[in-house]
Amino acid sequence: MIYFHTRIFNGRLVARLLGTMLLMVAAFMLLPIAVSLYYGDGALQGFGIAVAVLVVMGVFFCNIVGRSPSYEFHEKESFWITGVIWIVVPLVCALPYWLIGVLPNYIDAVFESYSGFTSTGSTVVQEFDSVPKSVLVWRSLTQWIGGMGFILLVIAFFKKLKAGTSHLYSAEFSGTVQHKIHPRMTNTVRRMWLVYLVFTILMFLVLLFVGNDFVESLCLSFSTISTGGFSPRAGSITSFEWSTQLVVTVFIFLSGINMSLLYYLLRRKPKMLWRSEEFRFYLLVIAVAVLLLTIMLITNGVAEWQSLQYSVFQVVSTISTSGYYIAMPGGWMKVIPSFLFLLMFFGACSGSTGGGIKMVRLMILFKYVRNQFLTMMHPRAVVPVKIDGNVIQLSYINKIFAFIFMYFVFMVAGAFVLMCCGLNLSDSMGVITANIANIGPVIDTLGATWSYADLPVVAKIVIIVEMLIGRLEIFAIIAIFSPSYWRR
Repeated sequence: MIYFHTRIFNGRLVARLLGTMLLMVAAFMLLPIAVSLYYGDGALQGFGIAVAVLVVMGVFFCNIVGRSPSYEFHEKESFWITGVIWIVVPLVCALPYWLIGVLPNYIDAVFESYSGFTSTGSTVVQEFDSVPKSVLVWRSLTQWIGGMGFILLVIAFFKKLKAGTSHLYSAEFSGTVQHKIHPRMTNTVRRMWLVYLVFTILMFLVLLFVGNDFVESLCLSFSTISTGGFSPRAGSITSFEWSTQLVVTVFIFLSGINMSLLYYLLRRKPKMLWRSEEFRFYLLVIAVAVLLLTIMLITNGVAEWQSLQYSVFQVVSTISTSGYYIAMPGGWMKVIPSFLFLLMFFGACSGSTGGGIKMVRLMILFKYVRNQFLTMMHPRAVVPVKIDGNVIQLSYINKIFAFIFMYFVFMVAGAFVLMCCGLNLSDSMGVITANIANIGPVIDTLGATWSYADLPVVAKIVIIVEMLIGRLEIFAIIAIFSPSYWRR
C-alpha cells in the first residue's frame, strides 16, 4: 500500500514549485507572442489562450494548493517535483500547436511539445512553409528551456529554496557525477545558466553575421545550444549554406561538453578542459568515428573533402545527440545508418545538454571491465576505478549497471510495441533508440528521413514516454511510480 506521511512528504512545496514553473514558462511565451505581433502571422490568439491557461494554473498551484509551504524537503520530494513538472508542463505547453492549427490534434501537439522540452528533435510537423514564424520560435525555445532543464531553472530563480537543492540537482542529473563550480549549489546553477546564455547569444550573432535572418538565427541558436535539433526548415540543416553548417558543427560540439568545463573555458582556463578524462574520451570517440566514416565514404567513391565534411558534421551531431542531419554524399549506403546507430549509444558528456548513456558512464564501465581482467591475472592486486584521480565507489558502478540494464529494457519494450503497431524490427529499434537517447530524427533503411506524423497514436505515446525516460535518465521516473520507494 502507498501512503504519504505528512511529516516526510511536503506536498505543498511540490505544488508551489509546479505553479512557479508554469508561470515561468508563461513568461517565456512572451517571446513568440512578440514575434507574432511583429510579423502578424495569425498565431497571437492561440498563444494568448495558452498564456492565460498557464497563468491560471500557475496561480492555482502556487497560491491555493501550495499556500504557505515549508521550504525544507528531502529526496522523495525532489523526485516528485522533477517528475510532476516534466509531465505537466509539456502537456499544457502543447496548447499553442493545437490552438493555432499547426497540428491537427492534441496528441500530435503533445508529441511536439515533449520532443521540444526533452530536446529530442523528433517532429510531426510536415508543412514547414505554412508554420507561423512565432511557432517556429516557440518550438526551438522549448528545446532551449528543456536543454538545461526545468529543475535548474527553479534552483536558479527560486530564492526561498535554502535546503535540499542538492537533492533537486541530483534528481535532474540522476546517475551521473556532477562538478560544482561554486560551493553553493544555487550559485553553481546560476553560473551554468550564464554559460548557457552566453553561448546562445554568441551563436545567434555569428549566424546573423554569416547571412541568416533573425528568426532562423534565433531558432538555430536555441536548438543547437540545447542539442535539441529542431530546424526552422524542412530537411534539417541540408538546405542551409555551408557556412551555417560549419557554425552549427562547432556549437553542437561545444554543447556536448560538460557545462562546468565550458565555464572554465569562458574564464580563460582552457587547461581545465584537457585535465578532464571525459573530455579527452569525448574527443577520442569523435576522432575515431570521423576517421572510420570518412574511410567508408572514400572507399565508396566520395571525394575526400566532401567525405570529411559530412563525417565531421554527422558524427558530432549524433554523439552530441543534437539530431541534425545533412544529405548523404555519393548516394545511399546502408552501412552509414548502421554506423550512426551505434554512435547513438555513446551520448555526450555528463553535465552537458546532450542525452544518451553519457561518456563518463562508458568510461567507468570500460575501466571496471579492464580491472576485472587485471585482477584475474593478479588476484592480490587492488585496482580501483578512477576518474580524474578520484576513486569511483562500487555502489556508483552498480548504479551504472542498473541504469544501462533499464535503458535496454525500455528500448526493447518500446521497440516491441512499435513492432505491434506495424513497424519492422530495424525501424522499431532505430526509432526507439533515437528517442530514448534524445536524438530524434532517424534515417531509415530506405534512405529517407523517418516521418513520425504517419505513426499510429499508440506508437506516438510510447515514443513520448521514451523521450521522457531518456531525458530524466530513468531513475526519477521509476522512483515516483515505484510503490516500494514510498513505503516507510
